[in-house]
Amino acid sequence: MKTTSLLAASALLISATAMPAATTLVHWGESGGDGNIVTANTTGSLSTTYTDGASLNPTVGGSYYPSNTDRTPTYNAAHTTSVSAQDIQDRTPGDRLLFRGGPGGTPVETMFAWEDGVHTLNSSTGYKDYNFTWEGHLRSTGVIGAMNFLLEDSMGQWHISQSFSLTSSDSSSLDSFSGSASSLTWSLYTPFGTGGNAAGVDTIGAGTSPDLVSAQSFGFYTEAVHATTANSGVALNYFQVTAVPEPSSTALLGLGGLALMLRRKRS
Repeated sequence: MKTTSLLAASALLISATAMPAATTLVHWGESGGDGNIVTANTTGSLSTTYTDGASLNPTVGGSYYPSNTDRTPTYNAAHTTSVSAQDIQDRTPGDRLLFRGGPGGTPVETMFAWEDGVHTLNSSTGYKDYNFTWEGHLRSTGVIGAMNFLLEDSMGQWHISQSFSLTSSDSSSLDSFSGSASSLTWSLYTPFGTGGNAAGVDTIGAGTSPDLVSAQSFGFYTEAVHATTANSGVALNYFQVTAVPEPSSTALLGLGGLALMLRRKRS
């Protein structure tokens, strides 16, 4: 009994010391809301064509993310021609990022992306899985909308996950979705104005199993529509992506050795 307890404790110690921590790649906002993103309502840029390496966020500093340590305030984006404005709004309990547009009955579709080496906190090179977390809400009651995660693999092919339906239109009760890239269901995705698409047009293709090794961009896609009212949209309050490390060789060897010792002890 004492030997078993010692082996278990040793296994936990090896795991704690040899298993590297997850690495944060993207961190915008805060779970539950962050009221310190903007000091006053501000606007970002608009584009109906996704351009690699571009940044559509407002100028960092001043009224937008004046304090941004361990955050990723810069991002890329593109959207349908129905989008009329990008707002980052000063709200309670948390500031929000919103692309809005119309008219009523016309879907407002937007993609956001953080590219490795351009917008991310750390490099995604060498990782094999990634955890996504998203929190947000519909702009107002009567809006119907959904959110999907996005991933660009190391070869430059984009992928879009299954849809997650949004139900909340209240910033005090956010919709929240999370999942690992390896557990999500993916389809091919071609961003707005690329791959033969016209400006403001994107396409979703066949189901796929993306190569997750060293993925190079991470983001999400939103779609919203109101039957009669213009300026529908989906608000983002929090988005985070972390890279999941592989067990180190030290951890694997140590745990394997402990398992062998335990087997010999039992025999």
